[in-house]
Amino acid sequence: MAHGYELGDFSTFVRTAGQELLRTAYLLMLDQSEAEELLREGLTRTYAAWSRLDGPEQAEVYCRTLLAHLAIDGSRRRPRGPSMVPPASEVEADPVTDALHTLPLRSRACLVLSEYAGMPVRDVAAAVGLSERHAAGEIGRANQLLRTTRDLPHVSSA
Repeated sequence: MAHGYELGDFSTFVRTAGQELLRTAYLLMLDQSEAEELLREGLTRTYAAWSRLDGPEQAEVYCRTLLAHLAIDGSRRRPRGPSMVPPASEVEADPVTDALHTLPLRSRACLVLSEYAGMPVRDVAAAVGLSERHAAGEIGRANQLLRTTRDLPHVSSA
């Protein structure tokens, strides 16, 4: 596709990819309102870069990368303290989401981008600011931790 994807197609991009991007944001943040805010920021920045992107596939990778950067950077700014996640009795149980809560954000980001979003390790590494080797190690350790912690099968987008 020619460089300079049309700005008018941004709304089509959001309609087409929006739900998957929101799911990615949710898996990164594990909180619906924080995920929506993260996605809002990611889409705003994607729109600002729209004229430099070469189509919806590149835009989706760009936005997922932004979501990971924003989630990791935002976690450094958020005060650390007790989790505000309600007890399991107050929310519908989801073993995968519960298991994701046990992972550090950078590991969770590597796992989500690789396994859920289907990004190659090279792109995951660039998105989270790690070497390819380190990112691959994070993905492997995260999968192993999820399997041993919750007796879950390998996490996969399929």
